[in-house]
Amino acid sequence: MSTPASSNDWRHAAAAAQKHRDDSIARIQPPLPDLPDDLPLDVTHIPKELLSATENDITTLSVEDLFTATVTQRKYTSVQVIGAYLRRAALAQKLVNCITELIPEQALERAQYLDSYLDQHGHPMGPLHGVPISVKEHIGMRGLSLNAAYCCLYEDRAEDDAEILKILYNAGIRSPAANNGVYGLRPTSCRLPLAGIALENEEEEQISGTVGPMSTSLSGIELFMKVALAAKPWLCDPSLVPLPWKQAKTTAPSSPTKIRIGVFEDDGVVRPHPPITFALNRTVDALRSMDEVEVVEWVPYKHNIAWEIISGLYYPDGGSHEIHAIERSGEPWLPLSNWILKDNPHVHKLDIPGLWSLLKRKTEYCTAHAREWNSTATRFDKSGAPLDAVDVLLCPVGPGAAPPLGCSKYWSYTSQWNLVDYPAVAFPLGSFEDFLGGSEDELVPRNPQDEYNARLYDPQTYAHAPVGLQLVGRRFEDAKLLGILRRLYPHIRKVIGSHQSDQ
Repeated sequence: MSTPASSNDWRHAAAAAQKHRDDSIARIQPPLPDLPDDLPLDVTHIPKELLSATENDITTLSVEDLFTATVTQRKYTSVQVIGAYLRRAALAQKLVNCITELIPEQALERAQYLDSYLDQHGHPMGPLHGVPISVKEHIGMRGLSLNAAYCCLYEDRAEDDAEILKILYNAGIRSPAANNGVYGLRPTSCRLPLAGIALENEEEEQISGTVGPMSTSLSGIELFMKVALAAKPWLCDPSLVPLPWKQAKTTAPSSPTKIRIGVFEDDGVVRPHPPITFALNRTVDALRSMDEVEVVEWVPYKHNIAWEIISGLYYPDGGSHEIHAIERSGEPWLPLSNWILKDNPHVHKLDIPGLWSLLKRKTEYCTAHAREWNSTATRFDKSGAPLDAVDVLLCPVGPGAAPPLGCSKYWSYTSQWNLVDYPAVAFPLGSFEDFLGGSEDELVPRNPQDEYNARLYDPQTYAHAPVGLQLVGRRFEDAKLLGILRRLYPHIRKVIGSHQSDQ
């Protein structure tokens, strides 16, 4: 879609976007109360103080409990639910600047329709009836800005809803909300539709893109995937694999077959901060106390090489598309954009043979990584296929908690799985303070990346920050991955919670 000349000035686009966002918040009723003048670093307690008891109850329910309260018990109407989430989302924006816009009129109109539908038919419209959702700005919504986060594209509008939104809409869902310290799934690629999502280089296929859910509960993640794949999106998008969602069966405590979990606390390049390592060790202790679990030491396979490959494949044109989009409006270069595009020694403008060569390295690396995984098998069938190999990997999500703004300069604890296209699910464990007390001995940095990350470590900087870990599975074993986490997580939380209560 062509872009008006007015978007060529980033100041115009930024001012228009901020005004549009603020106007959408001003339409929330009843109006939000004034915020305290002196906000603390941790503002997570403020919604409880400023929202009503009903609003706090609604916005802290899990997906399944919210559905029950709305549809089964009729305790709340969809209009009440949407109103509560709109006010909490608006408050979150005022506290931490986390949203681009609210859509109160559309959300309330939809909620009224859902309430009428439930009254008239006596059953919900779908499995997500009245459940609110926030939508990342890259995901197109009809008539709203679809700009891939570039000022020069701000005035572009989505002509239709993205395919993933159409699926969710038909299941009864729609409204914005936000959170952190939650569950998040990176599915295997080619499972969920990407049509209608704004990407600067959407035609490139060297690193397969994917879209996935975040939720305050693991059951919310599973419900999202079940609903999305029940719609058979592969019938409309031939790039998708026709693989329905099948609820995985996990090993029972009395089963002779154990859940085998490969564990690594350090990828061999950048050491995580002490509380991350402490959280992982506590989690491993919890797993070792489960009869149905076997913990296996995993040696990370050449993560430094993986980063060389994937960071080059992210931008095989040398980043020219991104650079042009930034410079087209004159918007200022931010530190991380400079770091990944201009200071990255692995980003080059590749010719066709150069791209083929890098793709060959990718294929060789993915094959070698699969071979490493297969080597954990305890036996093989008659055809030589591995049996009883490691089921999932447990590892950090990053080398620290959420880094200070502009300092996220080590991605390999997650980009690794983008390269080999493995599903991964992040899960919360507690706050930074819960995992202080582990070894904080100063170690000689291995390399500049390790030294940079070590310099970031300061308990005061990360005070109250959420801490979590991730489980990683093999390609297309997304349901198995979530099933294993569902089996393990209650025990992990119980053991870690008992440690925290003793401190």
